[in-house]
Amino acid sequence: MLELTNRQKDIKEALREAASFLRGQGIGEWRVEAELLLALLLQAGRPYLYAHGETVLSPAQ
Repeated sequence: MLELTNRQKDIKEALREAASFLRGQGIGEWRVEAELLLALLLQAGRPYLYAHGETVLSPAQ
């Protein structure tokens, strides 16, 4: 289950958790889907996720 907490996470950790969740749900391309969803949420391209992996996400993100 995807854990919702108030603890701030960086992009890298959010991507890892999203990928793990999607994989557990049986999504075929779980890693790519996690990247696409997070990039959409951040209104950024997929390369941004890796170039800024240490960026801490706000609670709204």
